[in-house]
Amino acid sequence: MWGLRKQASLLIEAGHLNAGSYTVGMILDEARIVQERLNARTALNADLMHLAISATPTEYNKAGVALAKSAAKALKDTLKKLRGG
Repeated sequence: MWGLRKQASLLIEAGHLNAGSYTVGMILDEARIVQERLNARTALNADLMHLAISATPTEYNKAGVALAKSAAKALKDTLKKLRGG
């Protein structure tokens, strides 16, 4: 992944204020967990952006209106689920 110093810095940024005193193995494990969460959040944001764009009908593509309605419903359902509903 990265050097140990960068991984410790990533942990500190993520709220692990004592990361400087972690063992090397713990830094490696915790940094992997933090990176997985960041990657998941980035992927979710990309999916939401894609749904939002797809939910916008265009005046040039009338056939896209039905698709936009479907995407709008999917976006609404996804956001509801993310909000715990």
